[in-house]
Formats: sequence, C-alpha cells, structure tokens
Amino acid sequence: MFPTRSLPRICFLSGLTGEEMMIFIDAFPESGLAVAVFAVVVHNNADKPLQEVIEEIMGDHEMMIDEHVAQEVINQRSLRP
Repeated sequence: MFPTRSLPRICFLSGLTGEEMMIFIDAFPESGLAVAVFAVVVHNNADKPLQEVIEEIMGDHEMMIDEHVAQEVINQRSLRP
C-alpha cells in the first residue's frame, strides 16, 4: 500500500467520449499541475478495490514507459552512422 504522501498522481476519467478525453489530456500540461497518469473508469475496473486499480494502472504505466525508453534506444542506435 502507498503511504498517503507518495500516492501516484492519477487522473481518473469517466463519461467522456474518446475525443473529449484526448482534448483533456492534450490540454492538461497547460494547467500547470504536476504530471499525472491518466486512467479511464470502465466496467472491468469499476467494482475493484481502489488500491488494486492503482496498482494495475501504475504497472501498465511503468510497462509503457519501459517500452518507450527501449524504442528510443533503438531509434538512437539506428541514427548512428
């Protein structure tokens, strides 16, 4: 379990269209708020305990970050002469 002061910053979205979500996410940096992970409330996670949902979201986020970093390394290597 996360101590209160170290909870990850997660912004839960619900009831928005895909387009509305993208508008919100794209505009978020202009808010001046700290970087956050975005998640959508869906039937699959709506009845789960919040701690479980947080752990799943952060696991998915970390996996995406790892994949992004790996792709960046591959891209940088392919640019070398």
